[in-house]
Amino acid sequence: MKEVEFEYGPVARGIFHALIALTIIVPFIWPDKFLYYLGFLLFLGFGLRSFLRVTGLYRMWTSLECKISDKWHRGLVEKRREEVERRVRNEKYRHIRRKDPRLPKDW
Repeated sequence: MKEVEFEYGPVARGIFHALIALTIIVPFIWPDKFLYYLGFLLFLGFGLRSFLRVTGLYRMWTSLECKISDKWHRGLVEKRREEVERRVRNEKYRHIRRKDPRLPKDW
């Protein structure tokens, strides 16, 4: 079975379901634009996902989003890495059991 490249999020699905629910009201408010509204809903329901997949816009958006996220979190990652390295170094020094030569013999 072919794996779906992406799924719409819960907010996008909720908005789409609300637009579908509004199809009952739209002919009374804008009767001249009802066919455009139906075409728009059909495009959102069936054409948008394939359009984004075929043109590569979704892949481009996700790569751009990853680059921005990586740049945004780079400082936090570096700070956390230094923290972990410091903790490992401290643990290493904490468990060293050699005596200082300046101490008396039975210290």
